[in-house]
Amino acid sequence: NFLIHQGDVEGAGIAASSVLAAPGGPRSAQAHATTALANLAHMRGDFDEANAHYERAYALRERIGDLRGCWYASISLGALHLLHARLDSAREHIKRGYRMARQGGDAFGMMAAHIYAGDLAAIEERLEDAKENYEMGLDLEKSIDNSQFRSTLQRRLGTLFALRGD
Repeated sequence: NFLIHQGDVEGAGIAASSVLAAPGGPRSAQAHATTALANLAHMRGDFDEANAHYERAYALRERIGDLRGCWYASISLGALHLLHARLDSAREHIKRGYRMARQGGDAFGMMAAHIYAGDLAAIEERLEDAKENYEMGLDLEKSIDNSQFRSTLQRRLGTLFALRGD
């Protein structure tokens, strides 16, 4: 996953595939590798492959009790389904991810869920709901203090206000 963030898509794919090819490896490593393959397919716009990998990663993480990994997979599925205009399933994945992040007290996960819930509301032209979700995300970001997400939320709010003519 770090290779993906560094832009080494080829290296990430090779590393993830080698982890999954190794017999008897730890489930947590398998879950991370499966998530990396999901992220790569998501980046390519391959819905079916990304969806299958995220679902597999979720199942692996659920079996080992990795709540953080479960909410990450759920919210990633929500983002993927939003991207491909599968709004009902996106809503369910985002809600599930939010519930899990909240259960674990993970402000980052709750913030991410609010970002995508806001995007879903904006797509559905529920602009007030979108605004509320983005603002709730900003409130959570204060406890994380991550300027990347602050700027993401500020851009989304700015776009939302422009759409509303405000």
